[in-house]
Amino acid sequence: MPKYLSSTQVLAFYGAIASTVAIALHIIRAMKDRGRLHIAAEVRFSEGTDQLRLFVTITNKGQRPVSVRALGVRIKGESYTLPPINVPNNVLNEGEHFTQFIDGLPNLDIAEIYALDSGNKKWKLSRRDLRKLTRDAEKIEW
Repeated sequence: MPKYLSSTQVLAFYGAIASTVAIALHIIRAMKDRGRLHIAAEVRFSEGTDQLRLFVTITNKGQRPVSVRALGVRIKGESYTLPPINVPNNVLNEGEHFTQFIDGLPNLDIAEIYALDSGNKKWKLSRRDLRKLTRDAEKIEW
């Protein structure tokens, strides 16, 4: 057995490493090349009125356009699903966002806030943000 590597073996080893790195980069790029929705929510008074409303902002943080089909709120036992009214053609391109307010909710005992895209994928408000929303709502008299 030789104690050194031949030039053919060195090139084969280099080729294997380079192709593995290229495949890994391609997979990472393919995973990022999609639409991703981010949901944010806050409770505040509407401008010009003394009415409290739940404001929900949906942002496309991905690289592909996403068609938003509906916005939903589930309150311990009941669900409310609303069509997004502030989005032209219901499509959010990269970096675009829209805010929609919801009023007339019986209480703020919210279990989840979500958006549905055209593929019926449910994008939820994170648990941390939901807890923060609940704490903020408790500070304001509903």
